[in-house]
Amino acid sequence: MKRNQKTSLEIAPNYIAATVLHHQSSRIKLLKAAYQERPQPADRISAEELKAFFSANQLRAKEVTVALDDPSLYIRQLTVPRNLLRESEQNIKWYFEHFLPYSISKAALSHHICDVGWGSRALVIMATVFRETLDAILEELENAGVRVKKIDIVPFALHRLFCANYELPKERCAGIFDLGSGYGFGAILKGGNIVMARKFMIRQQQYQENIIKAIDETLRYFEDQFARDVVESLYFTGRSGIDSDTKHRLEERLKIEVAAIEVDRKIETEDVDRKLLQKVEVALGTALDQPHTNGAEQA
Repeated sequence: MKRNQKTSLEIAPNYIAATVLHHQSSRIKLLKAAYQERPQPADRISAEELKAFFSANQLRAKEVTVALDDPSLYIRQLTVPRNLLRESEQNIKWYFEHFLPYSISKAALSHHICDVGWGSRALVIMATVFRETLDAILEELENAGVRVKKIDIVPFALHRLFCANYELPKERCAGIFDLGSGYGFGAILKGGNIVMARKFMIRQQQYQENIIKAIDETLRYFEDQFARDVVESLYFTGRSGIDSDTKHRLEERLKIEVAAIEVDRKIETEDVDRKLLQKVEVALGTALDQPHTNGAEQA
């Protein structure tokens, strides 16, 4: 891989997406994008499938960042004592164990500290996936000749994608959503910081109504946590498929501005087909550098 180039993958149950970015000072150019639907979505990804994908799309990177989109992925917002976060990693895991949907022995756990000035308590985004699932994916990637530099999740990728293209004033809040088949992801930003991440189910029956309900619940939960803050605008990835009718209903129901995220405001994407670009936006966010935020940390 050439210097200043970054390759990313998004591995989902029903597709694989990849991007290759070139970073040079403040200039970011998308050199290549690839997307492939998976023929057997229920199966875990294999080294053979990964090799075929890399070969078909002439991807040669030996090191990648990976956005993991797996059914076992669980995301939860917590407030924890700040002094806990200065303790050992094992003590932190013991604390988080009370909030997990499965045994901590089965979990690959990470957390993101949101610095929002809550005195002796800190707001934390906890994310976990089955360790068995993660280990299996890492093994298949290694067998395909690919070394994983970092594991990412969709809300953090959305955060970086937004911050690479927009500047949000310090006290303003915005929501960024990515909707797929069966479930969706959301991130709420205040200024340049991510302060909330969520994964939610979307039932296929009355799909449009369920999208509106899930987003409404996300915003209500946020406003309960941040009593003085209001989300003023919503952005959706291109693959979310927000048509004009859904956009109008969201704006009418929630009294909020709704738009598609423009990933080419500050990223050069002219070499990539527009429809393909919409399918790889999460992978693109995963390849971007962490935004410079006000004290936020990721562990």
